[in-house]
Amino acid sequence: MIDAGGAGATVGIQAVGWMGVSPPLMKVFIDGRVVGILRDMTVNDFPVTPGRHEVRLTGDFNRSEQGATTLGPGDRRDRVAG
Repeated sequence: MIDAGGAGATVGIQAVGWMGVSPPLMKVFIDGRVVGILRDMTVNDFPVTPGRHEVRLTGDFNRSEQGATTLGPGDRRDRVAG
C-alpha cells in the first residue's frame, strides 16, 4: 500500500546497467499495483506504509525481478535493478 504521509517508509529503486543512449523503461509494481516507471539512472523513491511489501520490476530486455521487503516506520530500503 502506498503511504499518503505520516510515519511511512520508503522503497528507493535505481535502474542501472544499460549501455545505450537511452535507458530501458522499467515498470515498478508494489503489492501488485504499478506505482511508477524508471526512466533514468537516478534513485526513484516510492512511499509505502510500514509492513511487508512485494516489489516487482519489469522492462524490455530485462527479466522480472521480484522480492518481498518488510519496513518499519521511517525505514528505507534501496534496490538496484538492471
